Amino acid sequence: MPGRNPHAAVNAFLDPLKQALSCIGGPAHFSLTPGARGDVGKTHAWTLNEGRVLDLGRGLAFRAAMQFETLDLGESEKRNRFRVTTREYIYAVSVGGQEILAAHWHPASSSPFTEPHWHIGAVALTEVGAYLEGTHIPSPRVSFEQMIRLMIDQMGVAPRRQDWSKVLERTESRFVEHRSWPPS
Repeated sequence: MPGRNPHAAVNAFLDPLKQALSCIGGPAHFSLTPGARGDVGKTHAWTLNEGRVLDLGRGLAFRAAMQFETLDLGESEKRNRFRVTTREYIYAVSVGGQEILAAHWHPASSSPFTEPHWHIGAVALTEVGAYLEGTHIPSPRVSFEQMIRLMIDQMGVAPRRQDWSKVLERTESRFVEHRSWPPS
């Protein structure tokens, strides 16, 4: 997301995520690593609720974290000289403290699987399907909004606002407009 300065760019990046989060959660916040609103060219992170899960009701919980970098696009882009780009994400839904489903993308990690992927937790599987635990299931990149929509549409999470679908459409369209990777 673009901005006149690094601080504005990070706010432009976080504000739609906060709006999207309001569709499923009450009091929640993004904790930032020190320097995240001012450093350019360094990877920083946000963590939902300082790593504590967000209670979704029905025994479900959500945790999320994302790494990002603020880029300087140069003097020619005076109005929107700075832009934030995602470097990694991890979104996970759990029940009873055990992960059911997670979307990961960590291209700079030491994992041998750095492409976007899903994990299906053993608690979500039948005895016959337990061999999937720990498997990396390839996928396109997953936006924060797509994960929230999945939880509402497919997992029965109750939306916290009536206009949740419009909010997710609006915030995701802004993300799509400014993303730096091609659609899948």
